Amino acid sequence: MKKEEYYMEKAFALAERGRNFTSPNPKVGCLIVKKGQIVGQGWHRAYGAPHAEVEAIKSAGGEASESTAYITLEPCNHHGKTPPCTDLIIKSGIKRVVYSVKDPGLQKNSSDILRAASIEVSEGVLRGQGEDLLAGYLKSVKYGKPLVTLKSGLTLYGKFASVKGKSRWVSSPATIELTMEMRGEYDAILVGANTVNMDNPLLTYRLEDPPAKNPLRVIVDGRLSVREDARIIGENTLILTASEDTAKIGRLEDKGAEVISLDSSSGEIYAEDILRILHEKGVLSLLVEGGGETNWSFINSKEADKIFYILAPMILGGRGAPTPCGGTGFDEPSHALKLTNLKVSRCEEDIIVSADILK
Repeated sequence: MKKEEYYMEKAFALAERGRNFTSPNPKVGCLIVKKGQIVGQGWHRAYGAPHAEVEAIKSAGGEASESTAYITLEPCNHHGKTPPCTDLIIKSGIKRVVYSVKDPGLQKNSSDILRAASIEVSEGVLRGQGEDLLAGYLKSVKYGKPLVTLKSGLTLYGKFASVKGKSRWVSSPATIELTMEMRGEYDAILVGANTVNMDNPLLTYRLEDPPAKNPLRVIVDGRLSVREDARIIGENTLILTASEDTAKIGRLEDKGAEVISLDSSSGEIYAEDILRILHEKGVLSLLVEGGGETNWSFINSKEADKIFYILAPMILGGRGAPTPCGGTGFDEPSHALKLTNLKVSRCEEDIIVSADILK
């Protein structure tokens, strides 16, 4: 492994410490290296907190002079909640900056600013890994939408619930813990009203090492059929509906939920509207844990970006048992959704399949 890649991977690990803390800002890590020794490090800890470069330069102190900074994202050059990082880098005496991903949210090129101050700049080190780390931020900046991952637990032959709609304990305890960890990596989790009414989930992160906050819980419920005694109803829950039942809306709001009514004569809540609203709320990443109809709405509108499927070694069967993808489906194999970057692994007896959706 090249020296630059070695230090950049360490910067990636620092950036991951900010998971779920920084949105709508990106996760960023920074490493300060001098004469082959790490003399400073930092990461963006929370939205509004000092940037990774500030933390790392503070950690390095006087050793930052004549050093190299390894940063996961191009340093900022504008005044926001914090001053420009380029100014601090120049002032600190750093002689070289290496970063992985160019920031599409910057109006000016930070590389030009740094080079004008006689600082050497190298770009694009481990760019692919950096773009994976920053996928939610990059999509938000470029397209004004969160990154969408469809997650389902299913059995052999593709059923994720029984003919009675029961789906609890399809996955193993170890896999359930794995998916709980996933919840800590996303800003929001989305389900449909049918999932709430059948499974009565909490959709919270319940491991010993919790993130800074539980992800926003989103219920898509066009006709406002969600049960009012559901455990999910309360603070940090957003309900998107097309219903005008003001009495029920009021009761849900009294329990702490936020309800947004959308204009839809069909009663359907469209994926494009969901993502627009979540983007406005600063959500960079969305984990969809809904049923087949909810998943299809994101697939059919081409708004899904990734899939994460857990295949359990059991067979449920049942002609009417639900599958992870409902809707009308594609009429020809040639029209089917194509996947890329496929990864397959094991978690105890379960098989984990993850992939990017080809667009």
